Amino acid sequence: PEGERFFTSTFLHTPGQTPGLRDGIAHAVYGGLYGKDYPKAIEGHVRTGELMPALVELGAAAPSGLACLASTQLLPPELAGQRTLVAALFNLQKVTAHRLRPAGASFTTDTRDLVIADRIDFHPTDVLEDADGSLLIVDTGGWYDLCCPSSRIDQKTAAGGIYRLSRIASSDAGQPVLTRETNGAAETAATIDPAIIVQHLIDARPWVARRAQLQLLDLANPADGSTEEGQASSDIDATATKLLPRSSGSRVDLRLATEIIATTTSSLEQQMSDSSLELNKRLTCLWGLCTIGNPRALAAISQQLSGPHDSLVQAAGHAVSLHRYAAAKPQLEHLLQHTNLQVRRVAAEGLGRIGDSISARKLLASLDTNAPYDRHW
Repeated sequence: PEGERFFTSTFLHTPGQTPGLRDGIAHAVYGGLYGKDYPKAIEGHVRTGELMPALVELGAAAPSGLACLASTQLLPPELAGQRTLVAALFNLQKVTAHRLRPAGASFTTDTRDLVIADRIDFHPTDVLEDADGSLLIVDTGGWYDLCCPSSRIDQKTAAGGIYRLSRIASSDAGQPVLTRETNGAAETAATIDPAIIVQHLIDARPWVARRAQLQLLDLANPADGSTEEGQASSDIDATATKLLPRSSGSRVDLRLATEIIATTTSSLEQQMSDSSLELNKRLTCLWGLCTIGNPRALAAISQQLSGPHDSLVQAAGHAVSLHRYAAAKPQLEHLLQHTNLQVRRVAAEGLGRIGDSISARKLLASLDTNAPYDRHW
C-alpha cells in the first residue's frame, strides 16, 4: 500500500558458491542492480557498490508467484495491519507468508508456512487473493520437468488444480466478514457515479477495490492515445478529454467527463486528507489520485509529502516519482533529511526519476558516512 515493490527470482546467487543460497525474494529499489555477479549480464549497468541483497533467502525453491495481502482474513488478529507477502514455492511444495518489518531503508521478514503439501507432484506456481480475502493457489502439477528435477518423480503426468485457502470461521467479534461478491464499478460512462467509484475504491474486498481502480484507469487514459493534454484549457479538462469508454467505443460528452473527473478528484482528495479515516483507505485514495494523474491530483498528493504520517509520506513520494512530478522537487529534497530512512530512500528515488542535476548536491549531502551501513540507502 505504501508503493514498495518486491519480486521473486531464481539464481540471485551463483549455485554452489555459497551453500544453501540460490533463489529468493528481493525488495526492488529504483536503480538497484540485483542477481548473481555475472560480468556479461551486469556489464554496462550503473552500479554504486555491491549487488543488492535478497530480502528472503529461499534456497533452491523456484519461487514463481508473489502477492501482497490486501486484507487480513488469513492472518491472526495480532498481525492485523502488518504488510505481508505470500509466495508460491514450486520446488518446495509449499506456500509461505513473509511479514514485513521495517529495518533501516528496507525490511526484514518473519516467515511462516501457510501450506505444506504431502504430495511430491504439488507444485504451486501462483497465488491470488480473492474478493473475500481467501487465497487462490494455482498448482501446475507434475508435468513440467524442464530444468526441474523435482517434477515427474512418481508419475508421468499430474494434472494440478486450483485450491482455495480460507480461515476457519472465526469467533472474533472484531474480525470483519468479507464475501466474494464483486459487483462494483459501473460498466458504461452514462451510469458512472463518482461517489460509487470512491466507495468501491475503499471497499475492504480486494477485487471490488481493484475493479474501481481499473475503472479510474480507463477514465484517465484514452483508448486510442490520440488526445493531447496540451489542447485542453485546464488540467481537469485535460484529463476529461481523454475519457473514452472501452465498452462503447464512443467518446463521452466533454461536460459529463469534466464533471466525473472533477468530482472524483475532489472526493478522493477530501478522504485522503481525513485523519479520522483508516490509514489503508487514505492510502487507497492517494493511489486513486495517482491513477487520475492530472496536475490537480498530483498537487493534492504532494501535500502529503509534508504530512505527519510516514506511510502517507512514503506513498506520496512513490506517486510523484512515478509521474516525475517536478513541482514536488523542493519537498523531496527536504525529505532527504527525514528521520525515517525509508522516506529518505523514496525521496532519493523520486529526485532520480525527475532527473534535475541540481538535486545531485543535496543527494550527496544527505549521505551520512558515520551512520551504520545500509545498502538500500
